[in-house]
Amino acid sequence: MKIREVKIREANENDAAALAKIECDIWKTNYKHIFSVEVLEKEMKPDVHTEKFEKLLRKNDKNSVFFVAENQKNIVGYVLILVKRNCARDNENSIVGAALKKMEKGQALLGLLHVAPEEQGKGIGTRLLDYAKNYLQGNKLRTLTGHCFFKDEQGTKFHMKTGARVKQRMVTEVFGEKHIQFRLELDLEKGGQ
Repeated sequence: MKIREVKIREANENDAAALAKIECDIWKTNYKHIFSVEVLEKEMKPDVHTEKFEKLLRKNDKNSVFFVAENQKNIVGYVLILVKRNCARDNENSIVGAALKKMEKGQALLGLLHVAPEEQGKGIGTRLLDYAKNYLQGNKLRTLTGHCFFKDEQGTKFHMKTGARVKQRMVTEVFGEKHIQFRLELDLEKGGQ
């Protein structure tokens, strides 16, 4: 696949099943050295994640932007960005609301950036991130923050290559297990470099 064949567009509710498949495949492939097979089989069920994406996309949330990379009508990757805006009270029980509570105005959070395992290494993740950065810069946002598992060498290397810098190491609990994660930050005022 040539990178120019990939089109980036806004995600919609009809994309939910494809997004769920990519998410589950990513976790089972890229994180198999971080989580046990049993945990991944239990937690990465496409039908459950399809419902999650349908709900997220149905909300038409003004605090999030969601783009997909598509090749010949097949979704091959996606990026979800959460943006702190001056909005009415956010539902802190929602995924978006809970994340936004911890953010400052003018800050964006890289919620998800996934490329189908068979499409990785072809520049799709970089294209998605660049598209999102252009959107954020056009909306006068200053920083993009994200998280990456310490043991995810591929993900960490990708983010560092984009100009992100490690701001904090922290212990988080995911699926009942404690893991070390990096909090990464990208300065958008410096062109995302």
